[in-house]
Amino acid sequence: MRATASKFLLPLGLLLAAAPAPGLTVLEIRVATSSDDAEESAVTGEVNLTSSDLELVRDGSADQWVGLRFPGPAIPAAATITSAWIQFEADATRSEETSLTLRADRSQASPTFTAAAADVSRRPATSAAVAWAPPAWTLVGEAGPGQRTPDLAALVQERVDALDWQAGDALSFLVSGSGRRTARSFDGLATGAPLLHVEFEPPANFRPVLAIASPLEGTTAFPGTPLAFSASASDAESGDVSASLVWSSNLDGVLGVGSSFSRSDLSIGSHLLTVSAADGHGGTAARTRRLTVFAPGPEVLAAGDIGSCTSDGDEATGALLETLAGTLLGLGDYAYPSASPGDFADCFTPSWGPHRTRILPVAGNHEYAQPGAAPYFAYFGPAAGDPSRPWRSFDLAGWHVVALDSNCGRVGGCDADSPQGRWLEADLAANSKPCTLAYFHEPRFSSGILGVEDDVLPFWQILYAHGADVILNGHDHAYERFARMSPAGLAEPERGIRSFISGSGGTGLHGAEEAEPNSEVRDETTYGVLRLVLEPTRYAWEFVGAGPGTFTDAGSEECVYGAPEVTITSPAADAVLPSGASVTLAATASDLEQGSLAERLVWTSSRDGALGSGASLTRVLSGGGHVLTARVTDETGLVGSAKVSITVSFPAGTGCGLGPELVGVLAGLLALRRAQASRGTPKRSR
Repeated sequence: MRATASKFLLPLGLLLAAAPAPGLTVLEIRVATSSDDAEESAVTGEVNLTSSDLELVRDGSADQWVGLRFPGPAIPAAATITSAWIQFEADATRSEETSLTLRADRSQASPTFTAAAADVSRRPATSAAVAWAPPAWTLVGEAGPGQRTPDLAALVQERVDALDWQAGDALSFLVSGSGRRTARSFDGLATGAPLLHVEFEPPANFRPVLAIASPLEGTTAFPGTPLAFSASASDAESGDVSASLVWSSNLDGVLGVGSSFSRSDLSIGSHLLTVSAADGHGGTAARTRRLTVFAPGPEVLAAGDIGSCTSDGDEATGALLETLAGTLLGLGDYAYPSASPGDFADCFTPSWGPHRTRILPVAGNHEYAQPGAAPYFAYFGPAAGDPSRPWRSFDLAGWHVVALDSNCGRVGGCDADSPQGRWLEADLAANSKPCTLAYFHEPRFSSGILGVEDDVLPFWQILYAHGADVILNGHDHAYERFARMSPAGLAEPERGIRSFISGSGGTGLHGAEEAEPNSEVRDETTYGVLRLVLEPTRYAWEFVGAGPGTFTDAGSEECVYGAPEVTITSPAADAVLPSGASVTLAATASDLEQGSLAERLVWTSSRDGALGSGASLTRVLSGGGHVLTARVTDETGLVGSAKVSITVSFPAGTGCGLGPELVGVLAGLLALRRAQASRGTPKRSR
């Protein structure tokens, strides 16, 4: 659950009290969302965002980390912190010896906690730390000195002194240690949730305030991708100081100066971008962005059903992508609830927007909640294809990849005679890659509420006929792996297509209705993405989870390898041969699994019918145009073929392709016409 911009301007639970002394400001902020107090198991790293209480820090038989985030404190950079503490409210009576350590999160603008594994303990912490040995808590509901931390001013001071701090950034605290005190949480009792109290004096000179528009935090890209760099800076005393901005990378040095420019030549690797500004009065400030340029490789990452303003799953998977190289195949339904421009801006961009340049999407049904799926095509641009014909194909890591639109009623159909079906048949017929992958939104088979979908059966039939290996889908909000199957759903270990559902990209997960035949693995507990590693004749798969569950899945197998490849070596295309000549028919046929199949070739002519079989044969063909076809079927039933067009001259004495018998008939008709003309033409009655 993410806060909106307005929520940051006026955080829920923020109390600005009158200063007890001239020049002193007091702020009090209470935890006000489920994701701003979190518990993380020190054993598994699993993060709980909805606990009914906060165990500081032993829960059952294991210790844990506790994270507390207070959004939007209006503390200016370099302010002098005179006092700070956190007030808890007891949720249970506890008296065992307890020793706690508190540190502040050093992350810029300290983002809200997510379900991602270890999202509390992995955060960078301040060097300053405060020890706390709370006394016994003897009264439920008590919120007094015994439930109040020692002075945390040193922790807060370290944060507001950092060059990347500016007023409005969240303050988060990380609690570890031993023993147990049980406090109220937001989900247990919102009015008793932890409260932060801070007293400070403003600085003599205010630092510039920076706002980086682009790139987004955690952006990922491939080499050569144009990246926009845009920011602004203002200062209380000097006004607009954007011209002073200096952009630098820890890998490439200074990238540029000023408020905006573009670069496409960043080095491969993880960049820490720093944007700094000066106000001319000795005040300097900086903000940072993390950006990774991945080297192109054989990895594919796939997920659908992603961006939701009511779920933390997309933040968890979006953070996961910062560490995973590969081309992203988007499986549809990116921005809930209705893929409007606002849904894309608010519910997709904050989590997956940083990875947009790596996404090759197909549309889901939610995209077409808008006329023509216009916001979807506008958001992804050319990567989404032509809105009038969004299906397309490309080669990746030695594989042939086909992107289809399963919104059949919106794109002119999905059957074999539709524009999309005819394109798919022609595209696969021209493909010579050993392995083929297709992806579209709605699955043919699913153990969820969707069951078996007949609308996309023609896709399966065409892909099956051409030996496709893998189909990827979303739509069902879960992960599921099926065994190799025929379009009818029958198990075919040697020839069938393996399909995956990866609808676990971030929106709420769905349970199963009943297991469909040949479903091998299904999970609805863990958000994550499917990772494929593509090799020339095989592939490996892995489900990479982002929490809250710990589900994993992995495996590998050989490709079906597709149909045999046939090449006609004789006669030459468009050859013109004399009448009565012996025509040599010769071709090669190879199959990656069975080797040469040339002796099994079957030859036909569009004019003369069946001609015979074998790698080479000689025939006398009738006069006229011929389309010669060499066709072979491998042991798995896949068919390979090649065609060549030739012309055979007619025998001497025939005209325009007419045989001797027709010449005689025409001669008789001409003689009759001359006789009628010599007698005159009878008048017609009116």
